[in-house]
Amino acid sequence: MKEKSVVISIWLQPSPKLKKEIFGIIKDFSKKYKVYSDLKSYKGPHITILEIHSGKYDLKSVTNAIEDISVKFKPFNLGIKGIGYFRKLDESEKRNFVIYLKVEKNKELFALKKLVDSEFPNESARHEDRGFVPHITITHRELDKKNFYRALKEYKNLDFVRTFVVDGIMVSKRNTKTKKATIKHIFFRKKHN
Repeated sequence: MKEKSVVISIWLQPSPKLKKEIFGIIKDFSKKYKVYSDLKSYKGPHITILEIHSGKYDLKSVTNAIEDISVKFKPFNLGIKGIGYFRKLDESEKRNFVIYLKVEKNKELFALKKLVDSEFPNESARHEDRGFVPHITITHRELDKKNFYRALKEYKNLDFVRTFVVDGIMVSKRNTKTKKATIKHIFFRKKHN
């Protein structure tokens, strides 16, 4: 059995230019509300498709499964529009206040999510109670209740509307103890003219 301190993530990333722009929002938010953990994310701004915590899979087997899925997709557009939020309990039953950029739902994104979930049914079942809310996190740790409501009031009308092309899917393995990460970018098929 694999080490439980290893997390394998399957995720999407915006274009480099858009990542930089979103990171600016995260940086601004971090300074104002003194929440710094999202500034240090090795993934940068991203959309999580699935996280695997069980230790049942290794990076190679997950990468192989995602490569098999990737041949069914061509690059597709995703839109970002506005701010959303939710409150959730983390693994230690501590309440986290999450503020994020809303990712507009589309058929390609949900088809991709469905295929990934079907490949890892036990892992996806752990998240079924919350449902899939595609988003790019602005903050999800360290924000207390008082600052959450202050930030929500300030950011809720943020006029942030962007579109980007998803050209592939990312798979990463991170050791939560050593903080060492390995990232693989699996590209979708390019459109043929």
